[in-house]
Amino acid sequence: MKRCLAGLIRCVVGLAMACVLVGTAGAEFNKFNPVYISRLPRIQIEVAPGNWGQMEVKDLQRLLEAVARQQLSDIPPLSRDTLSIYVIPRNDFPEVMLERNRDGAYVVRLTARDERLYQYAYQFAHELCHIQSHYDQKELRDGKLPVQNQWFEESLCEAVSIFTLRQLAASWDERPPSRKWSGYGAKFGAYADQLLAQAHRQLPPEQGFLAWYKTNAELLRVNPYDREKNEVIAGQLLTIFGDDPIRWQSVVYLNPHLESALQPFPKYLHDWYQACPEQNRVPVKGVFQLFGLVPKQE
Repeated sequence: MKRCLAGLIRCVVGLAMACVLVGTAGAEFNKFNPVYISRLPRIQIEVAPGNWGQMEVKDLQRLLEAVARQQLSDIPPLSRDTLSIYVIPRNDFPEVMLERNRDGAYVVRLTARDERLYQYAYQFAHELCHIQSHYDQKELRDGKLPVQNQWFEESLCEAVSIFTLRQLAASWDERPPSRKWSGYGAKFGAYADQLLAQAHRQLPPEQGFLAWYKTNAELLRVNPYDREKNEVIAGQLLTIFGDDPIRWQSVVYLNPHLESALQPFPKYLHDWYQACPEQNRVPVKGVFQLFGLVPKQE
């Protein structure tokens, strides 16, 4: 009896260790694996009370935490420090503030209201992308961020927000963060499709992107927050990056140096390309080609 029991224990222990090893080996490929998630930074999101319409603060916090987990698992940040974000309502446009609050948290302002989960997710994913791409690690001019290349960061973050909506559509279809949101995943996908179908996001008939860009390049440098133009570019970037998270992970290497954002656009892209590991350079090469440029080999 003792021999049988000892053998059974050895079998169970061996099986458990095998499961652990399999789980660890597969962690890189399954973003929902707890071993993989443990490698992400701790996410601390606080939602300020205010005019959120019919949306409860606790539900909004749960939603934004789910969006952050999705985006950070697809596009892991370089730092494993705790990511603290303080979210407040505003009426004009969404924004992540340059200055953090006194607790050191990023301050994100959202305009979405009521229970439009897809709108909160879309806006928050965009602002989170700015944080991931080091929007605040730039050399300032007269206390302000340089703007000549900001149009590209805005366009890239617009593309990331659409990508994240699509990812949420898939993950929530299988595992929504709350039972009351079961079946909601399809709305994320439908909202992404609705945005991409908007007329202003399409290139003019019989005009290629490069010709369109050359016509609008100076306007973009002067006014980098022209959303309609940013969204045209975002559509092109989505085609380059596709649905593979490995491609999107190049986002965290944008703005690698304090002076990068001050450089001419080709040098700005070159800094990004050089900062990326080899496996993340493929989409950046695609961006060079999109704008009729060629990366320098060093």
